[in-house]
Amino acid sequence: MKTLYLHIGLPKTGTSAIQRFLNDNSEVLERRGYAYPIMPVEYKNHASQRRNAHFLVEQEYDENGKPDMEATLKKRQLCMGVVKECFKNADNVILTDESLWNQLGGDGIEILEYMADFCSENDVLLKLVVYLREQSEYMLSLWRQKVRAGRVLPPWSEFARKSHSNFNFHKQLKRLMQYLEKENMIVKIYDRESFSGGNIFSDFLGAVGLEFTDEYIIEKELVNLSLSDNQTEIKRILNTLQGENAGVNSEVSRLLEKPLIVLSQNPEMNRNPYSLLTKGDTEYISEKYRESNERVRQEFFPDREALFDLNKKNAKPEWSKDNPDMIDDIILYFGQLAVEQQKQIDRLNEEVDRLKNQNKIMAAARKLKHKILK
Repeated sequence: MKTLYLHIGLPKTGTSAIQRFLNDNSEVLERRGYAYPIMPVEYKNHASQRRNAHFLVEQEYDENGKPDMEATLKKRQLCMGVVKECFKNADNVILTDESLWNQLGGDGIEILEYMADFCSENDVLLKLVVYLREQSEYMLSLWRQKVRAGRVLPPWSEFARKSHSNFNFHKQLKRLMQYLEKENMIVKIYDRESFSGGNIFSDFLGAVGLEFTDEYIIEKELVNLSLSDNQTEIKRILNTLQGENAGVNSEVSRLLEKPLIVLSQNPEMNRNPYSLLTKGDTEYISEKYRESNERVRQEFFPDREALFDLNKKNAKPEWSKDNPDMIDDIILYFGQLAVEQQKQIDRLNEEVDRLKNQNKIMAAARKLKHKILK
């Protein structure tokens, strides 16, 4: 039976790496009867084209800024038409977008209804693929991402005590199982030490019924390393310059982030010997979801002693703002900011010189034209 694999996240579980891998190996997948289509649409929020299921979550708006349901449905039908065409030559299609997990936790559950109806009408089996990440790590990773985007947030120690409903994995999975059978829910654990084959790529391929071989390629590229704890705290404080949420993904936010990105790519300047995630944080958050995690373990991982292994955590000393590296990291940040500003000044000066030369040439041309006409 033809199968549609819908990879729904979670966010911060290697989804971008998986999407790049699938896109880079689309020809290999095709030879094995799997299609990974790139949709003929653009996303207003600059989401990567490799997120080929993003059309399911992006809302269209009219010229007045109001939701345009007709345009949204039209885009969805166009992309699902591509999926339908794929099934003419392939027995399996893979769609992926990490924001689906959060969308399906709210009003976006209609997306799953829509997909279930499509599969039923076209005699296709729908399977969901989801990676679960231990809640304290997941929460910290999301906090870091929000800080980098420019959000004004409290320190991690305060944020860690907040409640997040989408971290109740059992409740979410139970909701999803209203639309498909349990055996069609492929639930995986995001843990580098337990990936099948030793990496996220072989693990994901195994989830969709494929074996990782030498034929697949893993592109080597400059990795945008995560910001260190000190760098993240510097950015969190800088975000307050623009007021509450005023700088989210703004030009100013990106300007303030640029020096940190440059520094993060230099291992010598990206020291991270501490851990924001304390033993107390892990214990507090894991206790909050202990019952939910145990239910997930019983239903999907009966052979595991616990859903997540908490014993290996907190090997680093606890981070504090007055750690010995903080002053050096602040100096490095503002030094790199000055370097980036000088680069921009140099680029602008070059552009000014180019425009001046262009004006001189145009002025000379006008004088020559005037003489000829006389």
